[in-house]
Amino acid sequence: MSRSYLKVNSVTHAMKAKNILSANGIYAQVVRNGNADKREGCGYSVLIDGDADRAVSLLHANHVKILGHGDVHGRL
Repeated sequence: MSRSYLKVNSVTHAMKAKNILSANGIYAQVVRNGNADKREGCGYSVLIDGDADRAVSLLHANHVKILGHGDVHGRL
């Protein structure tokens, strides 16, 4: 299973994303970004196990803005 992160602009969006993804069978965990840049929001991401493209589609359909996403290769 693929492990990916989805960067969001607030902890509120991170929690909403976690709830939406979990309700759709995708494991999700809210994490603090290790190298947060203030230009990219509050510095939170959602760590997922599963299909990142499906997760992004679900979140866009539920009006959760994703700032970026990628595979996990160490730290966020």
